[in-house]
Amino acid sequence: MSGAAGSGGSVGSVVRRFLAEYGSGTASRLKVLDAYLLYVLLSGALQFGYCLGVGTFPFNSFLSGFISAVGSFILGGE
Repeated sequence: MSGAAGSGGSVGSVVRRFLAEYGSGTASRLKVLDAYLLYVLLSGALQFGYCLGVGTFPFNSFLSGFISAVGSFILGGE
C-alpha cells in the first residue's frame, strides 16, 4: 500500500515539473500549435463519442467531420 502512495506522489511531481518546464522553456508559437492540436484532438474525440452514444444515422456527416479532424491533426503536426 505504501508503494502505491509513493508512486502517486512521484507522478504528481513529474506532472508539475513538466508543466513548469513547458511553461518556461517552450516558445509561444509552439504553444499555439499545441493548443490547436489539442482542440482538434478533442473535437474528433467528441464527434466519435457522440457517434457511439447517439448513433450513426447521418453516417456521411460523421465521416466527413471525423476525417476532417483527423486530417487537420495530422497536417497540423507537420
